[in-house]
Amino acid sequence: MASFSHLAKLEVSGNKTVDFAIFQIEGAPVLHVVAASESNRAYFNELLRKGGKRQAKKKVDAETVKSNREEDRVLYARHIVKGWSGIKDDKGKVVEYTEGECLGFLSSLPDWIFDELRTFASDLQNFIEAPIDVEDKAKN
Repeated sequence: MASFSHLAKLEVSGNKTVDFAIFQIEGAPVLHVVAASESNRAYFNELLRKGGKRQAKKKVDAETVKSNREEDRVLYARHIVKGWSGIKDDKGKVVEYTEGECLGFLSSLPDWIFDELRTFASDLQNFIEAPIDVEDKAKN
């Protein structure tokens, strides 16, 4: 029987941390994040618990999207952002990472920047050892 062990490098670890730079902010501060996926059990379990409540509404409108984003800010501070560098307060003072400070920072981000973080953290190719180079593969 053939071996397919080479595919193991495509598994996403729930504790692999990668950097997400926020170029829209002066100094391009960096958040150290883990995947927002099933591989992050604490995050995924809490997401599923909250998902049941979300699904009960069945109505998707602008208010639902806003509410989901605000819940995600809490989940990301708790389970996704594990540290940071270069985050400064409005007086220019470097802020040490804590979960509480992280929630304050994520809550202050404009929605569109927070949505970029959500997109990055949920794209599992950002968390694998050997990212897939689609262009290179297409040449073969």
